[in-house]
Amino acid sequence: MEWERCADNDTTPTTTATETATTGGQAGDGLCEVAGRLDQESAVSLFERSPAEIEAFFDASDDLFAAGLDVVPAELVADLQTVREKYADFAAHLARYDYDFQAVIAALESDPELAAAVAGVDDLAFAAAAGRLRDLVATECGIVLDPFQLASG
Repeated sequence: MEWERCADNDTTPTTTATETATTGGQAGDGLCEVAGRLDQESAVSLFERSPAEIEAFFDASDDLFAAGLDVVPAELVADLQTVREKYADFAAHLARYDYDFQAVIAALESDPELAAAVAGVDDLAFAAAAGRLRDLVATECGIVLDPFQLASG
């Protein structure tokens, strides 16, 4: 069991996503833990990170999204899968350029697949799914997540 600060700013014991899935812990507790960890991962702008740190961010984000599938309400599982897939798609394109944002920026005009992936962060389905998840996390945990904090931390 871990300790975490949630919306009411009280320190309360919470279960991990694994504990929630295996022992029947409260989903809200696991949700706040996963959201808090994702918020910590997103604290530094990707533009301020090295390629290795960017790769690690996307790996950690995918792990957190996987854990989130066990703790979000059933009606939001598809939304989380949408967000997870968008991150994975974006990360796959970044990997083609060794997670080097300068190389990605330089290739935008000559690589239509890359340009489409970058434009995809403005996709309406992604924005709607991310918005519903952001609202849930803000209400349940008091954490405001920006699903694609690429330019600001």
